[in-house]
Amino acid sequence: MLYSDNYYERSGYGQKTMQMFIVALKQVGFVELAEQVIYEGCVDSHGIIKTPHKRVVITSDALFVSHPMCCRCGKHSGACMAFNNFEKAIEWAYYDKASCDDCLTDEEMEDCDEYCDGFDDPEIGMVVECPMRENKE
Repeated sequence: MLYSDNYYERSGYGQKTMQMFIVALKQVGFVELAEQVIYEGCVDSHGIIKTPHKRVVITSDALFVSHPMCCRCGKHSGACMAFNNFEKAIEWAYYDKASCDDCLTDEEMEDCDEYCDGFDDPEIGMVVECPMRENKE
């Protein structure tokens, strides 16, 4: 997606330039598609793209985010991780030791905080806020 800054947008130059650019791209064979068409209607209002796996989504920064369910109560665990790899995200979705904050003891909570500090690389998993928190699947 390309857009112009506020100055050119107000003066009309940006809009005209973009229109000319899009027309030129179409003339050489490019096709304009909306995200809803590309992802077959699987994009929610926040730009999150659903995948075939119900607990893995693709975020706007092209990361696969998964959230495992709590092994004790079955609710959303809050242990969401982002990955570059879809298969790793699916593996994490089935992590069988994930627990939600309500089910963790204070000792487990401290251990979890120390353990989770090392996950800041999407190659091995990166701790993130869950983009599906509203859905609570």
